[in-house]
Amino acid sequence: MDQPQEGAVAVGGEQDLDGARPWRRYRVLAIPVGAALFIELIVIVARRTPSGEVAVVRGTADTIGRVLFTQYLLPFELTSVLLLAAMVGVLLLARRRVQ
Repeated sequence: MDQPQEGAVAVGGEQDLDGARPWRRYRVLAIPVGAALFIELIVIVARRTPSGEVAVVRGTADTIGRVLFTQYLLPFELTSVLLLAAMVGVLLLARRRVQ
């Protein structure tokens, strides 16, 4: 029961049937991208001025854009990173393995 079945796909850090780790090559790209996103988060939090007031937005798309990219920048960026990670995850899960 512990033996993988023929055609099994590796999950997480496990090895596939050939003994190779298929995700290892992506670490070269993942580490700098993760570090850049972390530095961006630190810069955004450091530059943000805390205020207890709630912004009232009325008007055009320009007004909404200004509020979104000034007062609500951190939640907007966190949401965008979360959605990007979800899209990448869906693509990886939906990908068919070519043999």
